[in-house]
Amino acid sequence: MLRITIYATLIVILATGAASAQYDPWRTPKQKENDQDIERVNQSTIERLPNPKKSNLIRGPIPN
Repeated sequence: MLRITIYATLIVILATGAASAQYDPWRTPKQKENDQDIERVNQSTIERLPNPKKSNLIRGPIPN
């Protein structure tokens, strides 16, 4: 029981740390603009990638 409590606490601490790392009130407007540019490029790259569930040119459609 103690082990489960310790593991659960560690998971909560890690999740809280990851969530707080995403919000940084001290970022400058230039840094925020740079982040938006990177996100825009990443999004356009994702949109250009083919969807593997729709079709696979070598093997045909992937069954669900």
